Amino acid sequence: MAPARALNSSMLQLLDIMDEAAALFDLDGTVIMVNEAGAARMGLTREALIGRCIYDLLPADVSDFRRRLLDGVATSGEPLHFADLSDGRWLEHRVCPVFDEEGRVVRLAVYTADVTERRLIEQEHLASAIELETIQAHVPVGLLLLDADRRIRKANQAAARLAGVPREQIIGRVGGAGLGCLNHLDDPRGCGHGPSCECCELRLAVKFAAEDSMVIDGLPVTLPVDGPDGPELKHVLVSAAPVAINGRQQVLVSLQDITRLRRAEADVAFKAMVLDQISDRVTVTDMDGKVVYVNDATCRFLKRTREQLVGNSVEGFGDDPAQGATQREIIDRTRTEGQWQGEVVNVAADGAKFTLHCRTSLVHDEQGATVGMCGIAMDVTESKRRQDQLLESERRFRRLHEQLPIGYFGLDREGRYVDANPAWLKLLGCGREGIENRPFADRIPSVHAERFAGARMRVQDGREEQIEIDVIGAENRPVTVFCVGRGSRDEDGAVETTHWVAADVSERRRLESQLWQAQKLDALGRLAAGVAHDFNNQLTVISGYCDIMLDDIPEDHALRPAMLQIRRATERASSTTGHLLAFSRKRTLSPTDIDLNVLVRELLHPLGKLIGETITVRTEFSPRLRTVCVDAGCLQQALFNLIINARDAMPDGGNLILRTANRQADGDGPDFVALTIEDTGTGIAPADLDRVFEPFFSTKPEGKGTGLGLPMVRGFIEQSGGTVEIESRPGAGTRITLALPAVEPVAAAPVSTPTSAPAFALGTRILVVEDSDQVRNLVAEVLRQLQAEVVAAASPAEALAVATAGRPFDLLLTDVVLPGMRGDELAMQLLALERVRKVVYMSGYHEGRVQTGEWPLVPKPFAVRDLLDVVGRTLTGTVAAAADPSQGVAEGLVRPALRGPRGRRGRGGAAGCPRWGGLSDGRRRTGGVR
Repeated sequence: MAPARALNSSMLQLLDIMDEAAALFDLDGTVIMVNEAGAARMGLTREALIGRCIYDLLPADVSDFRRRLLDGVATSGEPLHFADLSDGRWLEHRVCPVFDEEGRVVRLAVYTADVTERRLIEQEHLASAIELETIQAHVPVGLLLLDADRRIRKANQAAARLAGVPREQIIGRVGGAGLGCLNHLDDPRGCGHGPSCECCELRLAVKFAAEDSMVIDGLPVTLPVDGPDGPELKHVLVSAAPVAINGRQQVLVSLQDITRLRRAEADVAFKAMVLDQISDRVTVTDMDGKVVYVNDATCRFLKRTREQLVGNSVEGFGDDPAQGATQREIIDRTRTEGQWQGEVVNVAADGAKFTLHCRTSLVHDEQGATVGMCGIAMDVTESKRRQDQLLESERRFRRLHEQLPIGYFGLDREGRYVDANPAWLKLLGCGREGIENRPFADRIPSVHAERFAGARMRVQDGREEQIEIDVIGAENRPVTVFCVGRGSRDEDGAVETTHWVAADVSERRRLESQLWQAQKLDALGRLAAGVAHDFNNQLTVISGYCDIMLDDIPEDHALRPAMLQIRRATERASSTTGHLLAFSRKRTLSPTDIDLNVLVRELLHPLGKLIGETITVRTEFSPRLRTVCVDAGCLQQALFNLIINARDAMPDGGNLILRTANRQADGDGPDFVALTIEDTGTGIAPADLDRVFEPFFSTKPEGKGTGLGLPMVRGFIEQSGGTVEIESRPGAGTRITLALPAVEPVAAAPVSTPTSAPAFALGTRILVVEDSDQVRNLVAEVLRQLQAEVVAAASPAEALAVATAGRPFDLLLTDVVLPGMRGDELAMQLLALERVRKVVYMSGYHEGRVQTGEWPLVPKPFAVRDLLDVVGRTLTGTVAAAADPSQGVAEGLVRPALRGPRGRRGRGGAAGCPRWGGLSDGRRRTGGVR
């Protein structure tokens, strides 16, 4: 209790300091605390008031009223302010609720102040306001009183004059609308809502004054209003200040019409702007030559500021008596003669001298009195410099004309030559005398002459024209040129000469044609490769089951010959798919080191009768020919096709030359070995020469050729890293050169031949992944017959699920091309997860991006024994690894051999291949890519 009493004592001391009467009541009106001023106002002592009900101390009518007021505060919890007149004194009362910790009103604090003096002052202010109203009605500055909604409540006569309407028409209108601003018409809602009102300075000034109590002084505002001659701009200087009148916040706005001042300023600024923007130098001086004005051009010219020039003598501009008049001479002659004209030298701040052509005259005021001198000067130094530059430009243009690497020629109105540069003359292969005054059409094939004549006429009509034509160039060869022409006009505006620049685009057109051919070949190659892929799967199934049946039937079985025919048919079909893949550059190759001299000799012997006796075959072999690494069988097939083509081109006999030679590398490129097949036959027409490598294009009679021979040759050679070149002229024969990368020969690694079928350890787990159901079933069946535990999956997703579910697999046997993921990607994942130990790939077609790494790949269609050999040797660790994984699948391909009768496996299979997995002996190639 002691702390509470101490607190109450402190509060009383604080309240006693106040001039206002203060008391604290219970909710029923009992006085709990009262200060000295409150007790004095009640006419009682503090002790007499404490514990008494305030309502008992007041007259009945006053008591009931006060009770209702205090009960309302106790109920609402909101403070109450009210005032009343008592005994001739104005009293202002404030009733404030006092809350406990739970937010309930438990006490009422009442403060009463005598505001009689303030009320008297307010009355005095009212009288002053009346006086002020009288004053503002007669001041020349427009005054507006606006409420919080910017509505005009009062306006003086000056504001009405500024608005151009009676004062009564201003009152009640909103903001600028009362002043006649036209922007309020842009929106049906009126002033403050139009597109231009968002940034209106008047609206913003009133807003800041009303909302932020800011005082805005001297803000320039521009209002569009109706004028005598239509809409015009009224310029007003606006000041705004917040004012409180009768407890309401309002804004007092003063308006000063400065339209005339702004117009005068604009007129002066416009004239100054004009003077500052002209390139001539303008200087105004007094009669003694002291500068009173210079324009910007003079400042820039002299490299001095206006402040540095104004007030100083014009003689500071500098002069040079040897090259013109002095400044003093100009001043004296202008004063005496009224004007002067001539050349004068000025010196800039950096010492640079300029020659000016200057004119001076006297300046008179409105009364005609002479008040100064004005000089206008033009820099003729720049004009002379331009003349020198023009001469130099002409010299440069002439050098450009002579040295330009593209052609230029000019034609008169009749299309005859009037000019040509050396580049154009070189393209035509003639001198200037060969075209002078000659018609341009003389050197154009007739098929293009009419087109160019039309283009030339359009240029003469004033247009710019672009055209591509053939012209007859040096050695009468056609040259394709791209020409752009424009005309130059004579004094009458008519095109006098047409000027043309021409670029030789023959090479670009040839490259575009090659690109188009390559794109067409690529599309056909993709189609062919896709067909081969699906066909190889079917051949694999046929060959596989045929091998199984041959193993299971005796030598003398009646069906054995038929089965052998089926197997031979699959071999022939496999050869067909090989041709398709060769054409698409995706053929499975088995490269070996080859001496082209030996290969050609061996091939020519059996071809003797096929070539015929009327054709003489001659060989020109290089004695020290370098080695190439290619697929020997594919190369023999390519040579066979080329030799047969040469034979067919010589129906009446002729010479067939086969030539080998080493080719040195160009720059950093690889060395090559060239094999040339040359005949003396009918040759190929120029129009057909670019098409001979197109699929299904043939110059032979219908039924004599398929049009696939040369495309297949080109596909194989380019897949082997080489190139094919062809030269031919009608009646002069054809020369085709195959260029293959040279390699360093290495000794072949010995290869062992298996003597029995591979056997797998009991429990060997093999995961087979193949999207073809038939191939998958065949492979799984064969492996299961050898006691392997085989799990087959039709997709990589299924394979991943199977491999991660049980114990790891000893071998993954997967196709390369699979839906959703390549086989090598699947293998890398399973190897990384340690779910498989070793990998063997199968493929009938690949995109060249596959990474086989150290694992072998068996091409489709394969013999069952070949597949089993590779699987067995991979499991036992005896299969060779791929040398360069970056070379993709082609580096790991092997050529399968067929099994002998009754399943004997001594003549081929995997053991009969020259090497497994491509080059595994670390050989360094000297050039080319297989």
